[in-house]
Amino acid sequence: MSVYLLYGNEPYLINNKLQQIIDETFKNGVEMKEYNIDVLTSDEVFTKYLEALETLPFMSEKRMVIFKGCELFKQKAGKREEEISQYLEDFIKKKLKDTVIVIVEGEKIDKKKSLYKTISNFGEVFEGNQLKPYELKNWIREKFQNENKSISPKLIEYLANNLPNDLYLVENELNKLLSYVGEKKVIESEDLVICSFTVMENIFKLIDHIIYRDLMAALSTLKTMLQDGEPPMIILYMIIKQVRNIAKVKSLISKGYTTKQIGELIGVTNSYALAQLVKQSNEFTVNSIKTSLEIVADYEIKIKTGALDYHIGLELLISNLNLIER
Repeated sequence: MSVYLLYGNEPYLINNKLQQIIDETFKNGVEMKEYNIDVLTSDEVFTKYLEALETLPFMSEKRMVIFKGCELFKQKAGKREEEISQYLEDFIKKKLKDTVIVIVEGEKIDKKKSLYKTISNFGEVFEGNQLKPYELKNWIREKFQNENKSISPKLIEYLANNLPNDLYLVENELNKLLSYVGEKKVIESEDLVICSFTVMENIFKLIDHIIYRDLMAALSTLKTMLQDGEPPMIILYMIIKQVRNIAKVKSLISKGYTTKQIGELIGVTNSYALAQLVKQSNEFTVNSIKTSLEIVADYEIKIKTGALDYHIGLELLISNLNLIER
């Protein structure tokens, strides 16, 4: 059996690792992959985990069960989470060769949990955290090297300092740059004109319009961003990330943490971005932010699974967030 635990505050690294695991698991049976993967979220895990784990592979050597955001490693887990954790421990120790288990958690986990020790002994624990400045520069350098492009250390530093430390956004801008230079082997300073160094400014505008209930302005900003070529996947990701960060900030403020401490805990080092989060969190009650989290989780699944078109899904997501009673 293979079992993996993925956690951290850099979704790009975690999702990349998850995709690597999926590709490796089904390398000999790609065509049957979709019939042999179960994704369990916190809403359904309690009713479906037994069936998912006990189901045999369908016309494939292996099947995979992904536990996504089920909070099995929080310090004060509930009775049902503890029951699932114990069942998983026993299941993992059986060492069944036809089932792969992947548990995707949030930024923080309790490493004192018995399940953590079991996975460490029988499988792999992967921590994907936001890159440090020098790591981001190395990541950018490797990206260009893999594409057989040459770029000076000075330009790499400029990119690292002026793009947000978010690998989804960084990759998006680097891909735009690579597409722009085409067959050209050496990237020069004038080529950087294609990069959008204002993407975060546009995201902040969009989030502000959503938070402060200016629906027409929000939809107008969304339309402009899409017309400017910003990928809808990136916009969706940033809306979800911002709503979740607002929820974290509100919770930490209620517990008496200072703004500086909050920034360190949630990984937001930009003072302006942090101040905006604190200000935006004041617009929500505990119930309304909970409802917002449920809405973004619902639309994330619908859009990513193809049940909703990205453009229509984003418009509906923004409209529904606007309707929440506060």
